[in-house]
Order: sequence, then structure tokens, then C-alpha cells
Amino acid sequence: MSEIITFGDIKDRLSIRQVVGSVVELDKKGRGRCCFHSPDKHPSLTVSDKYQKFTCWACGACGDIYDFTQRLHGLTKKQAFDYLAQRAGFDVNGRLTEAAKKEIEQRRLERERKRQFCEWIDYWRDEVAELIRRMDTIADQLTPENIEAWGPIVICDREYLEYLWEILAHGTPEEQAFLYKEKRQVWGAIEW
Repeated sequence: MSEIITFGDIKDRLSIRQVVGSVVELDKKGRGRCCFHSPDKHPSLTVSDKYQKFTCWACGACGDIYDFTQRLHGLTKKQAFDYLAQRAGFDVNGRLTEAAKKEIEQRRLERERKRQFCEWIDYWRDEVAELIRRMDTIADQLTPENIEAWGPIVICDREYLEYLWEILAHGTPEEQAFLYKEKRQVWGAIEW
């Protein structure tokens, strides 16, 4: 990132929902009571996540995060820029503050952990499915002579593998996370 921050840099770090939502209570659809006129008995202000704009259908106020901040606090465009830059985590020199850098790093680590978790689930789902196929092959080869010795093991292990596969393929995120924590030490991490 260059030393000079732009309007876009700030918009990348702050959404219209964050800025408006810090002042106006918004519902899930992005509607709320406008803070620019009173009384507003019904939600007349809407926020568009797609376009990063707000609009009040009663008083006509509309715009982006800069327009909202200017109007709310009575600021100039430059003052609104400085205010939002600080709120976005930039210092007075236009660099990210240490707190903002730490937050960005935490988000990156969280995305990396999620990626590893998903890869682990996918890998072991495929491995367990292959083990089930191998068990079926062994079960097909059981004869009356060896069924007493091998039959209970094949049946018991196959049921457990089916249970594991069901969690890996269709389990809730909580079930998968529990399995991940429980089995990661035993099964290990994926070695690529």
C-alpha cells in the first residue's frame, strides 16, 4: 500500500452498513429510522450493501459513507475523509495503525485456519470413503472358513467408518469441528 491513502482505501475497510449502523439501528434488510429528520415513525432509510449507498425516502438524504459522515457531523469532505480514515485504522500519516495491522493479521490467520479445516475435512472424507470401498472388497472375500475370525472386525469397522464419513460429508460445522479436534492428533495434519 502506498503512503497516500485514497477514498477507495477507506471504503475497502468500512462498509456503508458499518458507518450508518453505528448511528442508526438497521434491520437485516438494511432499513432503519433516518437520523437526519424527526420524527421518523417508520423506517425510511435504507442501506444498499451492493452499491454501498444509503437513501432516506422521506427527506431525500442519500450518498456514500463520506456523504453520511459529512451530513451527520456537519463536516467538510476533507474532515469526513480524515474522520473515516482514523475510524478505518489509518494514522495521521496515512499508514495503517498497529491495531489495524493486528486485526488484518487475525483475519488472515482465521481464513487460513478455515482453509486448512476445509482441506482436512475434504481429504479425510475421501480417505474414509476409500477405506469403506476396501472394506466392501474384503467383505466380498469372506468365506465360511474365515468369517468367524474376520467378519466381526469388518462389520464393526465398516459401521464406524460409515459414521465418520457421514459426519465428514454431511455433518454440521459443529460436528465436523468436534471431529477435527478429536481426530487431528490421531490422524494428523495433511502432508502435501
